[in-house]
Amino acid sequence: MKILRQKDGKITFFLDGPDSGEEVNFVRGAEQMPNNTYGFEIEFCSHDNPVFAFTHVKVMSLVINGFGKWLIESDSGNVLELVTEPLVFADPADAHAFKIDLGKLLSESVDIQQEDIKYITLGSWREDIRSKLELLSNAYATENKLLPSSDASSELKYKMSPWEKVVPQISPENVDDGINIAAAKARLARNANDKWDPFVCDTILCRSEKDWGRGYSSQANVPMTLAGYFLYSISKTRQARDRHNALFTQPIPPDVSDAKIQRDFDTWFWRRLIWEVFTWMGDAISGVGATDVDKSEWTLDKARNMGLLYVMVSKTLTGALGALSEPYQLKLQYQAFEKQSTQVLSFDNPEQETSELPGSDTSWLEYHSSMKDLTGLWFKAALVSVIKDTFGDPPSNEFTSTVASHVRQLPAIWGYFFKIAVQREDEFYSNVAQKRTNIFSDLNRNWSPLIERIRSVCEALASFLENWGNDSLTLEQQAWLTLPPRKDRKFLHYESAPPWEGRYDTMYPPFKRFKVPTYLVEHRFN
Repeated sequence: MKILRQKDGKITFFLDGPDSGEEVNFVRGAEQMPNNTYGFEIEFCSHDNPVFAFTHVKVMSLVINGFGKWLIESDSGNVLELVTEPLVFADPADAHAFKIDLGKLLSESVDIQQEDIKYITLGSWREDIRSKLELLSNAYATENKLLPSSDASSELKYKMSPWEKVVPQISPENVDDGINIAAAKARLARNANDKWDPFVCDTILCRSEKDWGRGYSSQANVPMTLAGYFLYSISKTRQARDRHNALFTQPIPPDVSDAKIQRDFDTWFWRRLIWEVFTWMGDAISGVGATDVDKSEWTLDKARNMGLLYVMVSKTLTGALGALSEPYQLKLQYQAFEKQSTQVLSFDNPEQETSELPGSDTSWLEYHSSMKDLTGLWFKAALVSVIKDTFGDPPSNEFTSTVASHVRQLPAIWGYFFKIAVQREDEFYSNVAQKRTNIFSDLNRNWSPLIERIRSVCEALASFLENWGNDSLTLEQQAWLTLPPRKDRKFLHYESAPPWEGRYDTMYPPFKRFKVPTYLVEHRFN
């Protein structure tokens, strides 16, 4: 197989198996498929409303005629974000350009000079934002870059979330670190019903404090084939390797921030670790050298099958991280909500009860969110859905028994490669610390709790696969065959998910838009 990178951001994988001539193309991070869908999340402003300091609160909706209903929601860090419906673009390059234009439009819409201060009230902002968004969308549609995707239309400029719809969203699940819970509850109670709209309208919006330099941050949700996701993951892993090697061997440019260096290393740490464990499993099942991208012959079917193993290996890790973080984070958020203080979420708080945390180690809690950032790509499909699409429902007993036997060996393999990874990490930081004294490692820790959780996850997965192949699933295992509706998969409720599914609330069913199934992939560092 050959990989060709071009300056315009296009990457082509030329497959060289028996069915020569097959290729998979990527443009700006998206698999090249005509008229594919793209969903954007753009964090674009900071605000001063204590109610919206709770995360995932729906503030308002906008019907963009011809392009569906777009939402304005709250997110972590006192910011608002716009969430589009899936938009159909003729080409990935058009989607990428639209996302940039959309981010700039939103950022500029709140950066309004008012005497010697730049801000705008939500009441003023909502009056003309829809017309600006429609103008941008129609400009792309006129050039046949963006295709109408919805018959939805409305004469209303916006629809605000009424008070009674907001009240249930002020919940323990949506508590964010550092917010004023008492103020949010009080403001919500004091501005009920007819007082709600004036209160919301008085919310101050200004340039995002989280993304002060550019003014916004974005994420893109793009369906990809299983083979496409896997091949693009290979490309991203090699890209992270190259960045890591440059940090290690070359002077660090002064305009590269410490945060950027930290992220480049962390993504390489996890991408390389996942790839090494996957390589062991792929070679163990398919033969030594089967995963060698440069030397082994690959067909599209082989890339798809390898992609399933890659997803499976990744989920044994993120499932274990979910077990270590989600239930405990949820418990602390319930305590914070009850006590009306987020001090219980502070790791520096001496009164924080850690006795029920794994190893009394609060450092795992961050992974309830940051597990999605490990590689920069978050695969938003359930493992069972992928197995069904790839090997049938039910899959053959030969497949399930073979894979199950190797899954049971994964904890030892993870442990082995973790040990090597930490040794590499120490060498890296000792080198980089001479160039940037503020760089530090937050990965050199006791990995035993994670390995033990991986062991539990792997045992549960192996047992499920064996019983599935033998048609002897337990009642609990039978429930894992079907992805429940999103309303039944709440944020941080890990106990209701299959053990290998971290952040089950983010999963979507496969899409059947093309000849082969596609799966939603969230590009985190976009």
